[in-house]
Amino acid sequence: MPARMILAMLLALSPLTACAQKSWKDYNDAGLEAHEQGRYAESEELYLAALEKAEKFGDENAALSLILTNLAGLYYTQGKYAEAEPLYQRALANHEKALGPEQPHVANSLNNLAELYRAQGKYAQAEPLHQRALTIREKALGPEDPLLAQSLNNLALLYYAQGKDAQAEPLHQRALTIEGDISLRQRGEQGGPVAQNDLGIVPEHVTLEGNIFLRQLAEQGDAKAQNNLGLSYALGLGVPEDDREAVRWYRAAAEQGAAKAQYNLGAMYAQGTGVPQDDKEAVRWWRAAAEQGHMSSQNHLGGMYAQGTGVPQDYKEAVRWYRAAAEQGAADAQNNLGWLYATAKDPKYQDPKKAIEYAKKAVEGSQEKEPAYLDTLAEAYYSNREYDKAIQTIKEAIALKLDWDYAKGQLQKFEQAKQSKGRR
Repeated sequence: MPARMILAMLLALSPLTACAQKSWKDYNDAGLEAHEQGRYAESEELYLAALEKAEKFGDENAALSLILTNLAGLYYTQGKYAEAEPLYQRALANHEKALGPEQPHVANSLNNLAELYRAQGKYAQAEPLHQRALTIREKALGPEDPLLAQSLNNLALLYYAQGKDAQAEPLHQRALTIEGDISLRQRGEQGGPVAQNDLGIVPEHVTLEGNIFLRQLAEQGDAKAQNNLGLSYALGLGVPEDDREAVRWYRAAAEQGAAKAQYNLGAMYAQGTGVPQDDKEAVRWWRAAAEQGHMSSQNHLGGMYAQGTGVPQDYKEAVRWYRAAAEQGAADAQNNLGWLYATAKDPKYQDPKKAIEYAKKAVEGSQEKEPAYLDTLAEAYYSNREYDKAIQTIKEAIALKLDWDYAKGQLQKFEQAKQSKGRR
């Protein structure tokens, strides 16, 4: 066959024929890219190919739920709500079966289906789904989590759409407390993906449209959008995962003084993700955010001073920053402060009673379900020579699956201390 004829045949191949050996993820990522660029027919073809491959692994797999969600999102974009609905329903059922009814991924699927109903004016069907998603996220996620803000936002929008302002306003205010001063009414009236982007995280079915919207704002210099676009690239939400792009957008926002972006950029430097690992740069950005009152940055900055990482070890500075976060209610900071007071090498900062005080706050804040916090409380009791309490508390941590090799050493240490005390 002439070479030119072979070339012509190759150029005529569909995206699927040209990618015959690719995995479901390859097809899915290509589908996302085509969707983002508005090539809907091609995107559908690629998603369907990804779906065919994923279905071979059975119903209970994360890949299948992801592709179902993305394909439904494609139909949602085009207003093909009847085609989207069974896909969202199937993704929800798969998540519930595989993960249980109270997991955050289930909340994501509930949110997607609820937003589909809201877009069609089916408010009575949307409301219980949004309420359930909110309940799950309140239990499973922290009080500052953007996904909690998203649920508050979306339920508020649903109530506003029905003229139920009295029910919407408290949810609106809670959302604003988490994400800042955003006009829900002005942007939310447009519905769909714009409403989702007000609070930074978009549900799976509108991540593509959300990222288009975010990019437009980001390129206009909107720091919140820049940070959230960075998050999309870091997590692969609606775009192929790309750590360098995440860093690029985090930096753009961080240089404008956005505390959350400064925190995220510091984390990328600390981990060496998308940039060369650099503890000093991590400290630099966490400090910038911490000085603005960003709780997680204060906690991490305290950790850097406590460990002498990226800065000279300085317990005074560690206590300062841990305490700043702890006073805002950060359980991790309370735990870290408790550990410092219990184990500090400098006697000036050893304070067993304060160790117990802060460790107890962390444990109580986690409803006694975090084994690491119980371990800190056990260490605090040990530092105060309350060995029986230390032994009992470390056993509670072990029951919650604290690493056995580590926990065994702690338990032996406490028991030996008790025996030594008894021999005196």
